[in-house]
Amino acid sequence: MEDQQSRKRTWITIALITIVVILLVVFVDIGAVLDTLRGVNLELLILGGIILLGGMLLISVRLRYLLGSQVGFLKVLNADGISYMIRMFTPIFLPVLRVATLTATTPLTATQATPAMMAVQLAEITMRFIALILAAVLISKSEITSEWIILWIVLITGFFVLLVRVSTHAEDYLPRLTSWLGRIPGVKKELIRGPITNLGRGLGTTGTTRRLLVSLLISLVMYSSFLIFYAMMFKALDFGVKLEESLALSAALLVILPPSGPSMIVVYQTIMVVFLIPFRIADTSELTAYAVLVFGVQLVLWTILGIWGLRRTNLKVRDVIRMPKSIPED
Repeated sequence: MEDQQSRKRTWITIALITIVVILLVVFVDIGAVLDTLRGVNLELLILGGIILLGGMLLISVRLRYLLGSQVGFLKVLNADGISYMIRMFTPIFLPVLRVATLTATTPLTATQATPAMMAVQLAEITMRFIALILAAVLISKSEITSEWIILWIVLITGFFVLLVRVSTHAEDYLPRLTSWLGRIPGVKKELIRGPITNLGRGLGTTGTTRRLLVSLLISLVMYSSFLIFYAMMFKALDFGVKLEESLALSAALLVILPPSGPSMIVVYQTIMVVFLIPFRIADTSELTAYAVLVFGVQLVLWTILGIWGLRRTNLKVRDVIRMPKSIPED
């Protein structure tokens, strides 16, 4: 039954990608896209790629920190390289893929790896919230006054205090969450109890306020590198976008398409182009070139790390793709 559903999802994904490709060919001037890409500033492209690579390495640094001393950094980096490379070509849910690859390449079990991955997702939500606030401030073109700064600090501090409260008192809040979700029509408590339990373990992984703060600081530096990378790629293609506008758009892109949580090829470009069109910073062909460029840099870097990871672990791509169906619990 699961194999039938998996094949069905695969064919649906292939069909959607085919439709999107046809639409791109019909409505986008491919020649103009290629011309735009040929004009890229190579110095900015290389510098941006280096900054992006730094952020990508921090993805593994954060997970390694949350896992504690259970596994070494290089093993986490190899697992992440494989996972992200495959994610960019398949619709497999990234956290599931990362857990599956970790359990296959390290002594960790899913029971040990899943809580850390839940903590990672918690950090991701926090960073997207901060990016959303930054984008809102910059896109509104309001003068950044002391009132704005105070409001920003209050919102972020309040959100952090809430995270600390929930993470240190998960046993009090999560049963309430289970009960509340169970009241929604069509939602069965027995189906959500497992995910809620994993969420509790993930919150427990952060352990102390210090551990939570360190993981968020790593995430903040990581997202800062992603912000700079996105902004530099606007400059590399010379769209004539002002610095404030490129930072605003980059912050907004981090909310929906951060490099730490990429969508698969074609889907990524489509989402990005559709999102950027209303801002009228360039025509559709130029926006498509931008989407191809930022995805291409990520793809090249993750492919290098992924192939390196496959060589070090002696895994094959087809085996990794099958892993999420049979993750060992203990």
